[in-house]
Amino acid sequence: MFRENDNCFKIILKSALLLIAGIVAGFFALLLVYALPRGKMKEHVLENADSYTENYMLVDGYKSTLLDIHTDIVMLSAAICPASDNLIADMMFAPRRRLLENDDDSQLTANYTCEDESLVKYRRYPRYWHGYLVILKPLLMLFSVADLRLIYFFVQSILLLIIMAGLIKKNQVSFAVCFGLGILVINPMVTALNFQNASIYFILLLSLLFLICSGKLEGDYLIRKECMAFFQIIGMSVAYFDFFTYPVAALGVPLLFLLYFSDGKDVKKRIGYVMLHSVMFFAGYIGMYLGKWALATLLTDVNVFKDAYDEIMILLNAGKVEGEEITIISGMARNLVHFIQPPYLLLIAGGMIYAAAVSGKAKLTLIWARRSIPVLTVALYPFCHMLASAHSYYHYHFVYREFAVTVLAVLFMILDIKKSANIACVSCRQNENVLKSID
Repeated sequence: MFRENDNCFKIILKSALLLIAGIVAGFFALLLVYALPRGKMKEHVLENADSYTENYMLVDGYKSTLLDIHTDIVMLSAAICPASDNLIADMMFAPRRRLLENDDDSQLTANYTCEDESLVKYRRYPRYWHGYLVILKPLLMLFSVADLRLIYFFVQSILLLIIMAGLIKKNQVSFAVCFGLGILVINPMVTALNFQNASIYFILLLSLLFLICSGKLEGDYLIRKECMAFFQIIGMSVAYFDFFTYPVAALGVPLLFLLYFSDGKDVKKRIGYVMLHSVMFFAGYIGMYLGKWALATLLTDVNVFKDAYDEIMILLNAGKVEGEEITIISGMARNLVHFIQPPYLLLIAGGMIYAAAVSGKAKLTLIWARRSIPVLTVALYPFCHMLASAHSYYHYHFVYREFAVTVLAVLFMILDIKKSANIACVSCRQNENVLKSID
């Protein structure tokens, strides 16, 4: 869609058209699934409703293994909430049903078996797209919640295996190993069993699979601006399917893949295009949100822009909680504390030792230093999320996953020592050949 010779106006125009197409497609996809009958969905959700009533850790003492059941219940509740007379309002607000007496989302059975409407109320959640319902609603017509969790696990595992196999087929065994070790920071056992954490992981895996299968890793596509639409679509997908969990991971990991496989040495050009493609990601991400707020405000009687603004202010600055001042540092500390636990220390140290062993006796070169600067830039991206101090503080149990980008950046930089040495050798031979041809 985008070309290397596109000027600024063409890029903006194509980006705007792509965004409009995504907003229209997202709107009608939700409209379609909201028109589906909810009988089977409700039956499958309530089948084992008593088994998912509160958050819990898969491994005691490790908050990184926390299953956010509360948000899963919100998602399931939105999927089975009874239809009102206004299909558009239902789709825009993603309402969920609660009993007045308990006002608790987790009481799914009570909330959705009460037949007296005077005893219930409906809570709106308009600032998100809730695009996950495009997937969740049809699946709930066929499968129970327990079935879906296993299906998610199987599909995620298969996608990861295909990516690993694709890298190995490209003779990138060491890169595949380092990627596999780094991706464990995201904690795939949680993303498999928790709908809340699954969206970003699915988008991440599918984007990497596209890069491998499309041949984008075989040339400097990042430098030629041929990945701008790709990153905008990722940003739009994250805004559409996800809440606000760990979006930087969906941006950072594909960027790291493209940087590693690029043979470019020009540090200014590499940093410039990292910034450009990051801007395209956020153009899609923010644009998709603005599209939802605009549609919801125009098509209903609620100013969703105000609702979103109020929430953003809370995320940026919540003040004090239980006497403790929430700051950027405190939010960062709650996220990074996960990585000082023995399993994570062993995982990261093991990955670094392996990458160093693969690089062997390769010497550090100026080319490696130049190639590492844009990688370090991407490695710092997760720290930007810490600016939303309240969000990173409250939701550290899933925000910490963004630091998989930092871990992967370090591993890939160590691996790149050997690759940079090879690039330097190739450059030397090319220079020698040029001199010989002159002679």
